[in-house]
Amino acid sequence: MTCKTGIGREFKLSCHAVGVLPPLSLSHSLIQMKATALGDRSQAHIDVINSHTSSNEFTHPVPRIGTGPISEVGPTSFEFAVPSNTPLTISPAVGTVMPGQVGIDLVDYGITMSLVNMCQNILFFLEFEDYNCWEFENLE
Repeated sequence: MTCKTGIGREFKLSCHAVGVLPPLSLSHSLIQMKATALGDRSQAHIDVINSHTSSNEFTHPVPRIGTGPISEVGPTSFEFAVPSNTPLTISPAVGTVMPGQVGIDLVDYGITMSLVNMCQNILFFLEFEDYNCWEFENLE
């Protein structure tokens, strides 16, 4: 594998891995959200797809880990674990998708900032870091 930095340097890494084909897949590997102003929200949809409808490994790829046993055909559950300190929510975060079916999830992004943090950031960029912003705490 070749890793490339932001300044164009390349590093070659040797890898050893076990292939995994999960029974569920996502409609997108990248979710692009529009530019979102502070206090506003952006939304996008992502599909959770259960394409595992047959255990016949000779007609199509089947879900398995390495050369292990083929996953059973049936309902498959998922869970999105979004860190609590991010402005991102996915709903539903937990669900089950039947074989051959698609589950639709909503990805919501919205960033907010407290008045104190906003004041501190403004003063930082204006180079008045020594100014005391704590008097604004009572406004919230």
